[in-house]
Amino acid sequence: MDGKFSIAWHATRVDRNGSTGLARTYSHVRVTMKGWVKCTIYIRKPLHTLVEINTSEVESNLDGLRPKLIPIPLIKKRFTVPIKQLFGHLFDRVQSGRKIPQVIQVTRTQLPSVPAFAITTYKAQGLTMNKILVDLQVPPGALQVASIYVPLSRVKKEDDIVILRPFDMKVLQVQPSSVQDAELKRLDDLDKKDKTRVCLFHFFEHV
Repeated sequence: MDGKFSIAWHATRVDRNGSTGLARTYSHVRVTMKGWVKCTIYIRKPLHTLVEINTSEVESNLDGLRPKLIPIPLIKKRFTVPIKQLFGHLFDRVQSGRKIPQVIQVTRTQLPSVPAFAITTYKAQGLTMNKILVDLQVPPGALQVASIYVPLSRVKKEDDIVILRPFDMKVLQVQPSSVQDAELKRLDDLDKKDKTRVCLFHFFEHV
């Protein structure tokens, strides 16, 4: 099934972690076991998925694949889960003398990708997107200029952006902080000084 996915990890360094691509297809093996009843829903264990990553820096095609189509393999991770920390209140109800492990080992095998249906403003910084749906209803707390500017400036044309739901127009009137004002003034002063130096340079060059 097609869908947009964010790559969490990749074994071959064809692109950076967190890259977004379009999942084109995936391969799987059918897991069966003797003794299962006829109405059993069979588990299909994925082998890999093929993701189209337009920002990939791969210069040549991988064997049998068109450009920008990258295979993302399964990864296996092992980690511990502190049972007592999570279910400490249940330990007291277990009969004394019964040994219960306080930590268990868990092995997880999965494709290192997650659906990229929605991303945060922080994650969207620096990205240029084709079409986006933006939610301008902001959570409680201090509102930063970037909280609105960043999502609204991710596309090249206004036709490529849709506002999800009604919002308070005040979010479009957020003023820069004193620190931001000071930085803007500093950059403006530097710009004026540079222009003055360039003018003087050209003046003395022709004297």
